[in-house]
Amino acid sequence: MREFQQKKNRRNKISHWLFSPLVIVLLAISVVLVARSVWSLYGKERDSAAELAGAEAQNQTLIANKMALSQKIAHMNTPEGVDEAIRATYNVAKSGENLVIIEGSSTASSGSANGN
Repeated sequence: MREFQQKKNRRNKISHWLFSPLVIVLLAISVVLVARSVWSLYGKERDSAAELAGAEAQNQTLIANKMALSQKIAHMNTPEGVDEAIRATYNVAKSGENLVIIEGSSTASSGSANGN
């Protein structure tokens, strides 16, 4: 019987200590600190998700640009592409071709064509 009463007294001491105001305040402070940390992590996760979406969109744009540049490079490796690049860069003509420079406004040429 005495052993049972000793166990009961120990339980009462533990319960009394566990439910003391000091322990409850410490637990409340711990909960608040953990909640702040979780909220901070949630905000960081949200920011990371937004940055990931932006990075994926930028990646898609870069892939599209890469494909366009690859097509342009493939075209530039053909004889027609080289010819177009040379003609666009320099004011040249092939042998046997004549260079014609047309000056004047388009309204003057259309007025003389309609005037008969």
